[in-house]
Amino acid sequence: MQETKLTKYVVAAIIRDQDKFFAAQRKEKDVRYLQYEFPGGKIRTNETKEAALKREIKEELEMEITKLTEFTHVTHDYGIFILEMTVFIAEVNCPRFKLNVHADGGFFTKEELAKLPFLGADEVVLQRFLQSS
Repeated sequence: MQETKLTKYVVAAIIRDQDKFFAAQRKEKDVRYLQYEFPGGKIRTNETKEAALKREIKEELEMEITKLTEFTHVTHDYGIFILEMTVFIAEVNCPRFKLNVHADGGFFTKEELAKLPFLGADEVVLQRFLQSS
């Protein structure tokens, strides 16, 4: 009998501040240590994707995002679970942030983003984003 993998449904944001975009580095305690991702998180029961994303960004970065536009959806098998991730492009009025769950993070140009080591699903998103503009 084949084992069914857990599927995690999450949202993430490519947060724009003028011509730079936010990415964050996972903390040391995480198995995906030092890899970058677009911030976001799990969708709670009875929560819209947009509401979940705004809540997660507020919790993780103490940042308010606006003008959410759905960009892409990625399904990625991480071996121990399957990730279903909807990604939005978002704007930010104030680019200040506090890293509550990440080791590092900041706003990067597209050229700088292309050089960072991203997690599997986020690497797919990054390539789609770089090709779209």
